Formats: sequence, structure tokens, C-alpha cells
Amino acid sequence: MNKKEVKLILNDKLNLVPKKHLGQHFLIKQSTIEKIIDLAEISEDDIILEVGAGLGGIIIYCLHRR
Repeated sequence: MNKKEVKLILNDKLNLVPKKHLGQHFLIKQSTIEKIIDLAEISEDDIILEVGAGLGGIIIYCLHRR
């Protein structure tokens, strides 16, 4: 997802606006997600809990990577 798509989902579909003063951030940069997954060394048998997932960027990537 790109920044425009995330804003569209948050604003138009979910009626949400991220609040910078609350430190709300949404992980959308594919290369950052890939780096996190690579460093985590997740195996097929691991259980993953994505805390503060927002739109679930890491989980979605893991599912597509299988």
C-alpha cells in the first residue's frame, strides 16, 4: 500500500485520522517491512502477534511471503 491508499482507507472507509501528537504511525514502506521480517527470522512454525498493527502491514506481508 502507498501513503495515498492508507489515507483513503483510514479517512473514507474507517473515518479515522491519525493523531501525530499521540505518536500514531502507519508502516507502509515495503522495504522497511521486508527488513523487519528478515531480521526477525520468522519460521513457518512461529506464531506472530503484531501489536499496534494499524492496517496489519507486517502480517499481510508474512502471509503473502509463504
